[in-house]
Amino acid sequence: MEQLLKEFFFSDACEVNYRRPPSKEKADAKKKQDMLLKKLKEHFSEEDQDLFEEYTSASLIIDGENQYIAFLCGIKITLQALTELLCETHIS
Repeated sequence: MEQLLKEFFFSDACEVNYRRPPSKEKADAKKKQDMLLKKLKEHFSEEDQDLFEEYTSASLIIDGENQYIAFLCGIKITLQALTELLCETHIS
């Protein structure tokens, strides 16, 4: 079951993965991120840039895992609620 959910979450079938226009906040954050990265690169050595890229890559993995766990928790709660609802309806 977990593998099925994982495949769904990271597939094109999951709404989270659809392309959509970014919100104003996201667009502003992207501009700020680009500006800050440009400033950092002006002051970073080649080795510092490589270390920073490794750091951000690790952060993306952590954030992706956190989103996946939140998704699984949401599915679990939904299934529990539906099960309870169906059991109550069947018993009544």
